[in-house]
Order: sequence, then structure tokens, then C-alpha cells
Amino acid sequence: VSAATPFSYNMDVRKNVLVIQLPNARWGAEAKRVFDAHPLLMAYLAKPNSSGGTFLAIKMKRSAALVFKAKYGASGSNANHRIVFDVTPA
Repeated sequence: VSAATPFSYNMDVRKNVLVIQLPNARWGAEAKRVFDAHPLLMAYLAKPNSSGGTFLAIKMKRSAALVFKAKYGASGSNANHRIVFDVTPA
């Protein structure tokens, strides 16, 4: 993301979906994508939410667990902040 932004998330283990809310960030990449060759990720869908931010749903091909999440500020020559989720097969 281009600036520090709050976020919330929920890993729905019954539906194998990681849902991320970015209330202050607009999505700049393609709104949806399918990952045919990825062993765990099936697809994602990003759409604007009511606050002008982004609702992001990441669908897994099978049961998955969220093992790590972090938020990093901009540093060095990288002018972007990052929000990282590490998901593994359950």
C-alpha cells in the first residue's frame, strides 16, 4: 500500500476464504484473478467497500491456516508499506 493503513481480517476455515478489509485503501490491481497452477490459492476478488476502501476475499483450493501476519512500514528505497499474510495448507 502507498501509505500506512489499518486492516482487519478473518480466516473462514469452513469456506477456505481469507477475508481482508482495507478501509482506507483503494485496490489498484486487477479486481479478480484465478490461480490455475498455484497449489493452494484458487482466486481472489477485490471490490470497493462502503467506506471507499477495499474488501478482499482470497479463496483457497483446500483447507488452510493463517500462520503469520505482519504490517511493515516503508523503508530504504522501497516507498511502499506492506501487509503480509502467510497461509499454509491445514
